[in-house]
Amino acid sequence: MPDGDAGVGIVQDAGTQPLLELGTGTQSFAALTDGQTVTIIAGPQGGFHVWAAARTRAPLDPMLLKLTVKVKLAGAELSSTDYKVNLVKNGAYSEWYAMTALVDDPAQVRGKSTVIELIATDSAGRTATDSRTVIPAGP
Repeated sequence: MPDGDAGVGIVQDAGTQPLLELGTGTQSFAALTDGQTVTIIAGPQGGFHVWAAARTRAPLDPMLLKLTVKVKLAGAELSSTDYKVNLVKNGAYSEWYAMTALVDDPAQVRGKSTVIELIATDSAGRTATDSRTVIPAGP
């Protein structure tokens, strides 16, 4: 999928809801929209990040799911962080939040259209992707 295009990729079924949705949040899932301003957080160990969250549904298996969060600017990958987690059930979905989309140099992305991409791969090898173009703001 080209940079800047949001939406589900690779795995699809007859359902009307996405298999994977990129969001934000530290204590619960909150949907992200393209063009939304997101806050750059100064981490306690000196790094910077934007909060990311994931929401999935069947047929993706939420147990031992590998989630990869990437930050891209003008097509160049700035960071990639992997998580192996068991998602938490929330109604028809499973969710995980408080993931960090790393931003090494806030000045590099501040005020610029920046793509955050989420890739999920379950233990059966099923994969889905979602991305949003956001505008980081903050320190």
